[in-house]
Amino acid sequence: MNLRTIMIFPDFYNMEVIDNIREKYDPLAKLVRPHITIINYYY
Repeated sequence: MNLRTIMIFPDFYNMEVIDNIREKYDPLAKLVRPHITIINYYY
């Protein structure tokens, strides 16, 4: 089974706020920069 993920990485004007929230709640914050996941599926 393969995993396909499509994400966009926009430039946010308030990156410090986003980074602080992600560091607190997202275990992958140090590995993946702020993004929006469009689709995540197995095939």
